Amino acid sequence: MIAPESAQPPGQARDLRLAALALWGFVRSGAFLSSGKEWRRMFMSAKWLAVGHLGVEEVVLPFEGMRLIARTGDHFVGCRVYMDGHFGRNEFQKALALAREAGFFGGTPPVFVDVGANIGTHTLYALGSGLFSRVLSVEPSAENYAHLCRNLAINGFPTTDAVRAAFSSTAGVGELALSGLNFGDHRVVRGEGDRDAARPVEQIELVDLPRLSQRAQLGPDTRFMFWIDTQGHEYEVLSGVPPAQLSQSVFAIEYWPQLLQRNGTLDALHALVTQTADRIIVLQDGRRLRSTADLDALAKELLRKPGEEGQLDLLFLGSRV
Repeated sequence: MIAPESAQPPGQARDLRLAALALWGFVRSGAFLSSGKEWRRMFMSAKWLAVGHLGVEEVVLPFEGMRLIARTGDHFVGCRVYMDGHFGRNEFQKALALAREAGFFGGTPPVFVDVGANIGTHTLYALGSGLFSRVLSVEPSAENYAHLCRNLAINGFPTTDAVRAAFSSTAGVGELALSGLNFGDHRVVRGEGDRDAARPVEQIELVDLPRLSQRAQLGPDTRFMFWIDTQGHEYEVLSGVPPAQLSQSVFAIEYWPQLLQRNGTLDALHALVTQTADRIIVLQDGRRLRSTADLDALAKELLRKPGEEGQLDLLFLGSRV
């Protein structure tokens, strides 16, 4: 059941554009010729748009035995939680199972770092698992960060380990280019050539792992599991982790070669992860990649696909895990 929190009419033009995009995706996929399940999802997506258009700004959704506050203007994470009751749960559970199989959870419990935490779906998964000694959430967007803290509080978790910043290769200051359609598609600005006139910019703090560890008072021997969803900023995130710590970590990334190729870090990312990890698994289908050549082949496969169809989640087990 959707419980309204507050009301503010969303942009009509945005709603119409999103409705058109959803309808086109539905037609292009051929789902209208398939099961009733796809028709149900289409109906629920339309209902989500209608709730926002009628002036309900926020809703409280059931989420894996917890609750999640979502904006009705969030047509990606929020809408998918409304339709499915979860977001990326299967991939997260697969990652935990693989890490457990590798013996990662033996001994002192590791620290989970949710990089690009958005409104907290994976932070809540990690907290609910009971497998981690700490769960740190790193989110640069002011609005997403506020909702992240509210989602922690509404479920009885403290907000002291939520950090408003972008994880990057070095600590400092930067800028975040904001998406008006997808609140999970905000992107760290790399330079003047990376600016988009259609995206407003927000000033943000940048942190690397040494700065984050200092802030959270973590020792140098702390083991980490990183969950990284940063819209093409993954190489900079991993570069911000000292190699010795990365090699004893488990890290999952949203792997979107189009964005990585566009910003010139695709080859560098491949080199870094294959030097650091000795096991690479595609979380969606369980494929195991053995080398840089395997990653290159996967990138070519995904680059042939349009838009968000060209992305998936990769799990890396450090060479010392």
